[in-house]
Amino acid sequence: MTETELHSRLTASVADVEPPNDLIDRVRAGGSKRLRRQRISAVATVAVAVLAIGGVLTAGVGLERFDSQADAAANARTTIATDDPYAYFLNKPTKGDLANDAKYLDEVLRAWHKSHGRSANKDRGIFDHLKGEAHVVWAGNTPAGRAAMVIQRAELRHHDNIQLSREGLFTLAGFVGMGADGKATVVDDAYPAPGVGAPPMAFVVGSGRGGVDQKALVVLDTGTPKVGVSMQREYPATGGSTRTYQSVTFQGGAAVVPLAPGATALSIRVSRLPANEAGRIAVAAGPAGNPASVEQRLWVDAADEHGWPAAPGLTEFTQAEREAFAAAVQKASDPATFVSAFSMWHAYATTPNGDRVVVGEFALDGDPTRVFAHITSPGGRSKVVGAGIPWRNDPLPVRVQLPEGQGWLVAGRGAELSFQHKDGTWSSPMTNALLVPATPGAKVRVQLAGQQQVVTLG
Repeated sequence: MTETELHSRLTASVADVEPPNDLIDRVRAGGSKRLRRQRISAVATVAVAVLAIGGVLTAGVGLERFDSQADAAANARTTIATDDPYAYFLNKPTKGDLANDAKYLDEVLRAWHKSHGRSANKDRGIFDHLKGEAHVVWAGNTPAGRAAMVIQRAELRHHDNIQLSREGLFTLAGFVGMGADGKATVVDDAYPAPGVGAPPMAFVVGSGRGGVDQKALVVLDTGTPKVGVSMQREYPATGGSTRTYQSVTFQGGAAVVPLAPGATALSIRVSRLPANEAGRIAVAAGPAGNPASVEQRLWVDAADEHGWPAAPGLTEFTQAEREAFAAAVQKASDPATFVSAFSMWHAYATTPNGDRVVVGEFALDGDPTRVFAHITSPGGRSKVVGAGIPWRNDPLPVRVQLPEGQGWLVAGRGAELSFQHKDGTWSSPMTNALLVPATPGAKVRVQLAGQQQVVTLG
């Protein structure tokens, strides 16, 4: 029996020894950044305590007996269980090209046992009642160094800071990469929490640890025949956003995919093919953090119930138009999104052909905010036009060229805006937004904070 196996069995033996209540800090952390969130699992870890008396390791008397083999047989699935997805791996041998490397497997298990105390899930109590021996599901080489996935059964009980579909036995997972010292380290862990989507079946390793600059994605093989990976979100000139998925090849229990520079667990997506939201496979995010932790939008404190008219004499901007803009832009956007940040401002106008135009911004995850126009024809047909990333440090940050020669809708918060007529004179100024006729080399005069600049469109 190896040192790690002994450690694991002793951990199981003392699983039901309850510590004093004051040893556990009940911490609640939370935040709400916008309308729609999905759980992002985070990095994890816990030191296991065993009692040593006279040099002999001992455990309490009368503890619950636990037969890990019987439990594995009873709970293993040929397909992923709805409330315990990691049970799929319980009765399966270790896979991967390092499956027979006993030294590395022992290193992985030691890293798992040491990790719980540093885990972001520690205050949920998921490691308080570990059961049986930890099991390495997959261990292999990647372009970013050695990596592994480990699972262990745990009895999850009611806790002030835990989400459970039920109390009882569940399977926890740890995702292992390479630390700065080149040794195995847990980069993230997960448990099956209800209402937050399926727990991760893929993880990212690398990030320069152990002197390796390359990153790699590991996707565990759960029997799904076709799985694809999208490296980044795409923003077509036609508006909205989308993703392209490339098929992966499973070999020895996992697919290993080198990641392009800049790709992270938060920017990539994994999905069953053909890709759709229902087929999405979660990726462990590790210490990457909240994708919405940095505000990307232009004017988050510019909420104006009445909108910004871009021409005189316009009909009133309505709440229905505000909601229609949000719904249309979101419908045209990539659904594989953690966080969507909606516009706090809207500019609006009616074009010469009678189209109603509403302009605002929209940001997904940590991507730069982008400007969109929602255009509704007099007959009720609508479409979304993308205007790209705003000119944040420009006197005229928002410039939307409207289709069918309908001119431009431009905006600059707090600015007095005028366009130049063909005879060289300037139109009456509008505040915040302006509808500019479609003329070659159209010019807009921007007066802001006592300064005046002329911007040429096109």
